[in-house]
Amino acid sequence: MDFLWIIFFGKKHWNQEKNGGVETFEDQIGILQQIPMEIQIKSLRTICKNISVYSKQLKLLSSAYKNKDIKSIYTLSKKQLGGLKKIMLYDRNEKMVRSINEKCRESSSFFAVGAAHLYGSKGILNVLKSEDFKVRPVFS
Repeated sequence: MDFLWIIFFGKKHWNQEKNGGVETFEDQIGILQQIPMEIQIKSLRTICKNISVYSKQLKLLSSAYKNKDIKSIYTLSKKQLGGLKKIMLYDRNEKMVRSINEKCRESSSFFAVGAAHLYGSKGILNVLKSEDFKVRPVFS
């Protein structure tokens, strides 16, 4: 199962094209397995002890999402990830760009990724543009 959120590239004819993802469920589990269990437990405890703080952060993210503000989504997410930015954001961006690059060579394509992966110097949009891809947002 692939977890996809923001539509940002190309056009897709669902009934005529093959489906796939830029990241698999196994990829995502592998990423989580790179994070030591002690850090995962500590993070969960911190969230549980500070529900109101994390609730406010979630509301800020939700508002940024509704306003299509990918810069704020990126900034808030990057801050929340702290020392896990490389594993959870930057490394995944690189892998997703490679996957997009490979799949686009086969046919015209449609991709969706988490909004936090779009923005920034290492963001998917910037990297794809630097590789001469034409990207555009598709909003509902």
